[in-house]
Amino acid sequence: MDNEEYERPYLSISEQIKHLRVDKKLHIDDDNFAAQVLSNVSYYTLVNGYKNKFTDENEIFYPNVKFSDLYTAYLLDSELNAIILKSILFIERELKSHLAHVIARDFGVYADSSFSVDKNDSKKTIVQIGKKEIDGYLSYEHYSHAGYCINILKKLKRTLIEPRENSTTLYYKQNHNHIPPWILVNDLSFGTTILWFRILPAQQKQEIATAIFPYSDSVSIQKRTDILLNMLQLIAEYRNLIAHGNRTFTTMISYFLSYKDIKKFSNDIVLKKSEYRKGIGKNDFYAAVIAILFLTNLSNPYMLFKTSLSNILSKYSSMQIGGLNIYELLNIPDNILQRIEELYKLREKKPENDNQ
Repeated sequence: MDNEEYERPYLSISEQIKHLRVDKKLHIDDDNFAAQVLSNVSYYTLVNGYKNKFTDENEIFYPNVKFSDLYTAYLLDSELNAIILKSILFIERELKSHLAHVIARDFGVYADSSFSVDKNDSKKTIVQIGKKEIDGYLSYEHYSHAGYCINILKKLKRTLIEPRENSTTLYYKQNHNHIPPWILVNDLSFGTTILWFRILPAQQKQEIATAIFPYSDSVSIQKRTDILLNMLQLIAEYRNLIAHGNRTFTTMISYFLSYKDIKKFSNDIVLKKSEYRKGIGKNDFYAAVIAILFLTNLSNPYMLFKTSLSNILSKYSSMQIGGLNIYELLNIPDNILQRIEELYKLREKKPENDNQ
């Protein structure tokens, strides 16, 4: 093993700088600055994260790219990351609120948290309240009977049975005689919450979809439900990717937005067909932005996102980063703020004309 030549050997900071300058042809003006940055931001995060924007097919940097461009891209990415995560959190909370409401109203507020999750042959949860047996809100009979339904319910039940330390669910389990759905849902990940929504019967799913898309009277309720689920899955995956180190504006998502679906909600306001054909708004950073705009139902979070994005774009608007302006770097329309404002106006008009 000692004589084996590894593909990724350890390099000291000075060796990393030499490698970038000599092997990767990256222009470095200030070695001290480069050393300081690489001591605080890993080589992988800084270089590998953005190289696809600034290198050729041989992973050699273009002649006009400087080390400072990589660091500027890193700072920009960090700022975008913060507003994206904050906006997705608003959406997650809204979904959880709607979900808990319909489940508590239609399926009740009780669920047995004492049985063993290994008893996967039992499809029905029964809770004992005094001498009365009541079907729990996680009862199999309440949900769609798709093949994955049981596994999702088991996942939810495990949270009831084995709640995390210091969680609200654990507190309720120890201090109350039941754990209502609005408590359970707060201890679920965004992805698990989406799975719970996914197995709801059509009536409950469509009610939530209508609540989140109240401004569209031209899209059927079933289509709204399908679009909502796809957009939720898209932003949940995007959040997970960037939360685990992927770059905000270079990450590609496995879920795709449909141009036809986008047009149904906004005509050509947020995305033009020619842009979509180039990959803009399909499964990239701009796709995540579009989904956030459509799913942010409250005015304040919507305008907060617009203001925060405007501040970032204004801050970097005069810069050339590796020969690219900020719109080219992010692969977004240069009039994105105008589009966001126009979409907001369209949304505000829709409820008045909604005849459904």
